[in-house]
Amino acid sequence: DGNALVDDEAEEEEEEEEDSAWRVYFLRDESGRRTYVGASPDPVRRLRQHNGELSGGGAPAAGRPWRILLVVRGFSSKSDALAFEWAWQKPHTSRHIARQWGVKGFGKCGTRSKVSVRLAALALLLVHGHWAVCALHVRVCAPEECGQALPLVRRAAAGLTC
Repeated sequence: DGNALVDDEAEEEEEEEEDSAWRVYFLRDESGRRTYVGASPDPVRRLRQHNGELSGGGAPAAGRPWRILLVVRGFSSKSDALAFEWAWQKPHTSRHIARQWGVKGFGKCGTRSKVSVRLAALALLLVHGHWAVCALHVRVCAPEECGQALPLVRRAAAGLTC
């Protein structure tokens, strides 16, 4: 009985370790007209699904091929990563940054949002709301495609690697 509690705690710790491996990734299509924000414990595998190389997942076929521009890591749980993903996808309605988003004059975000707009949303998420106290790290995979908005993210992130 006491052992069951210890086993449950051990399982919860294992689950927590698994969850903390979750990443939120940012994609851009080859044409530069579409962007996509997603979450996965394995963004490279997920990219292969998005590009049709692997089956599974509700990968958007429009915009193929996709390229990873950056990956955010350091979330304390899967649910934290998924909440961040949602807030990044919809900064205009996110309870974490909607007010700041409106003050900056940005409108609704969607798959046609420019890279610079998505990165402005990321920078806001990194300094406002729930995630401002987290030590999130941003790995930039394609700095040349991030352009002028990259310094905003650089100032906001706890750690930035290119």
